[in-house]
Formats: sequence, C-alpha cells, structure tokens
Amino acid sequence: RGTSWYVAGITNEYSRTISVPTDFLKGGKSYRLDACTDAAGSHFENNPEAYSIRTGPWLGGEEFQLWMAPGGGELVVFSEK
Repeated sequence: RGTSWYVAGITNEYSRTISVPTDFLKGGKSYRLDACTDAAGSHFENNPEAYSIRTGPWLGGEEFQLWMAPGGGELVVFSEK
C-alpha cells in the first residue's frame, strides 16, 4: 500500500470548481498537501502559464476544492507525514 495519493483535474474553456472528498485518506489523520494550481487571472488565451504552488498540512476526510481556470488544471499530492 502506498503512502502518497494523487488527484488531478483538467477543464475545457470554462472555469470550474469541483469538490473532492478525501475519504480515501484516514479520517482525522494529518497529511502533507502539495498542490500546483491555476493562479488567479490564469486563462488559456492570455495568461496560460500563471500557476501557484501550495503546501501545508491536510486533515484526512476533509473535502478539497479544486478550482480550475479556463483551459486549466490542477495537481494535488497528499502524502503521509
């Protein structure tokens, strides 16, 4: 059994937010979150390379929000501490 879990998403020309349950992680356990996400103002036509790196703790079982800019995407890694 692995110690890291990967979640990714991509979208078309429309931005969207998706709620991702993290019930695949042990509830109440602390994990490390590493995410590469679309930055505010990112857009596939005029600002396609704008991204943000986010790191920090994550509590297993909490819902995660994936926000994707038009033509964007996101990669999230949850790792055991």
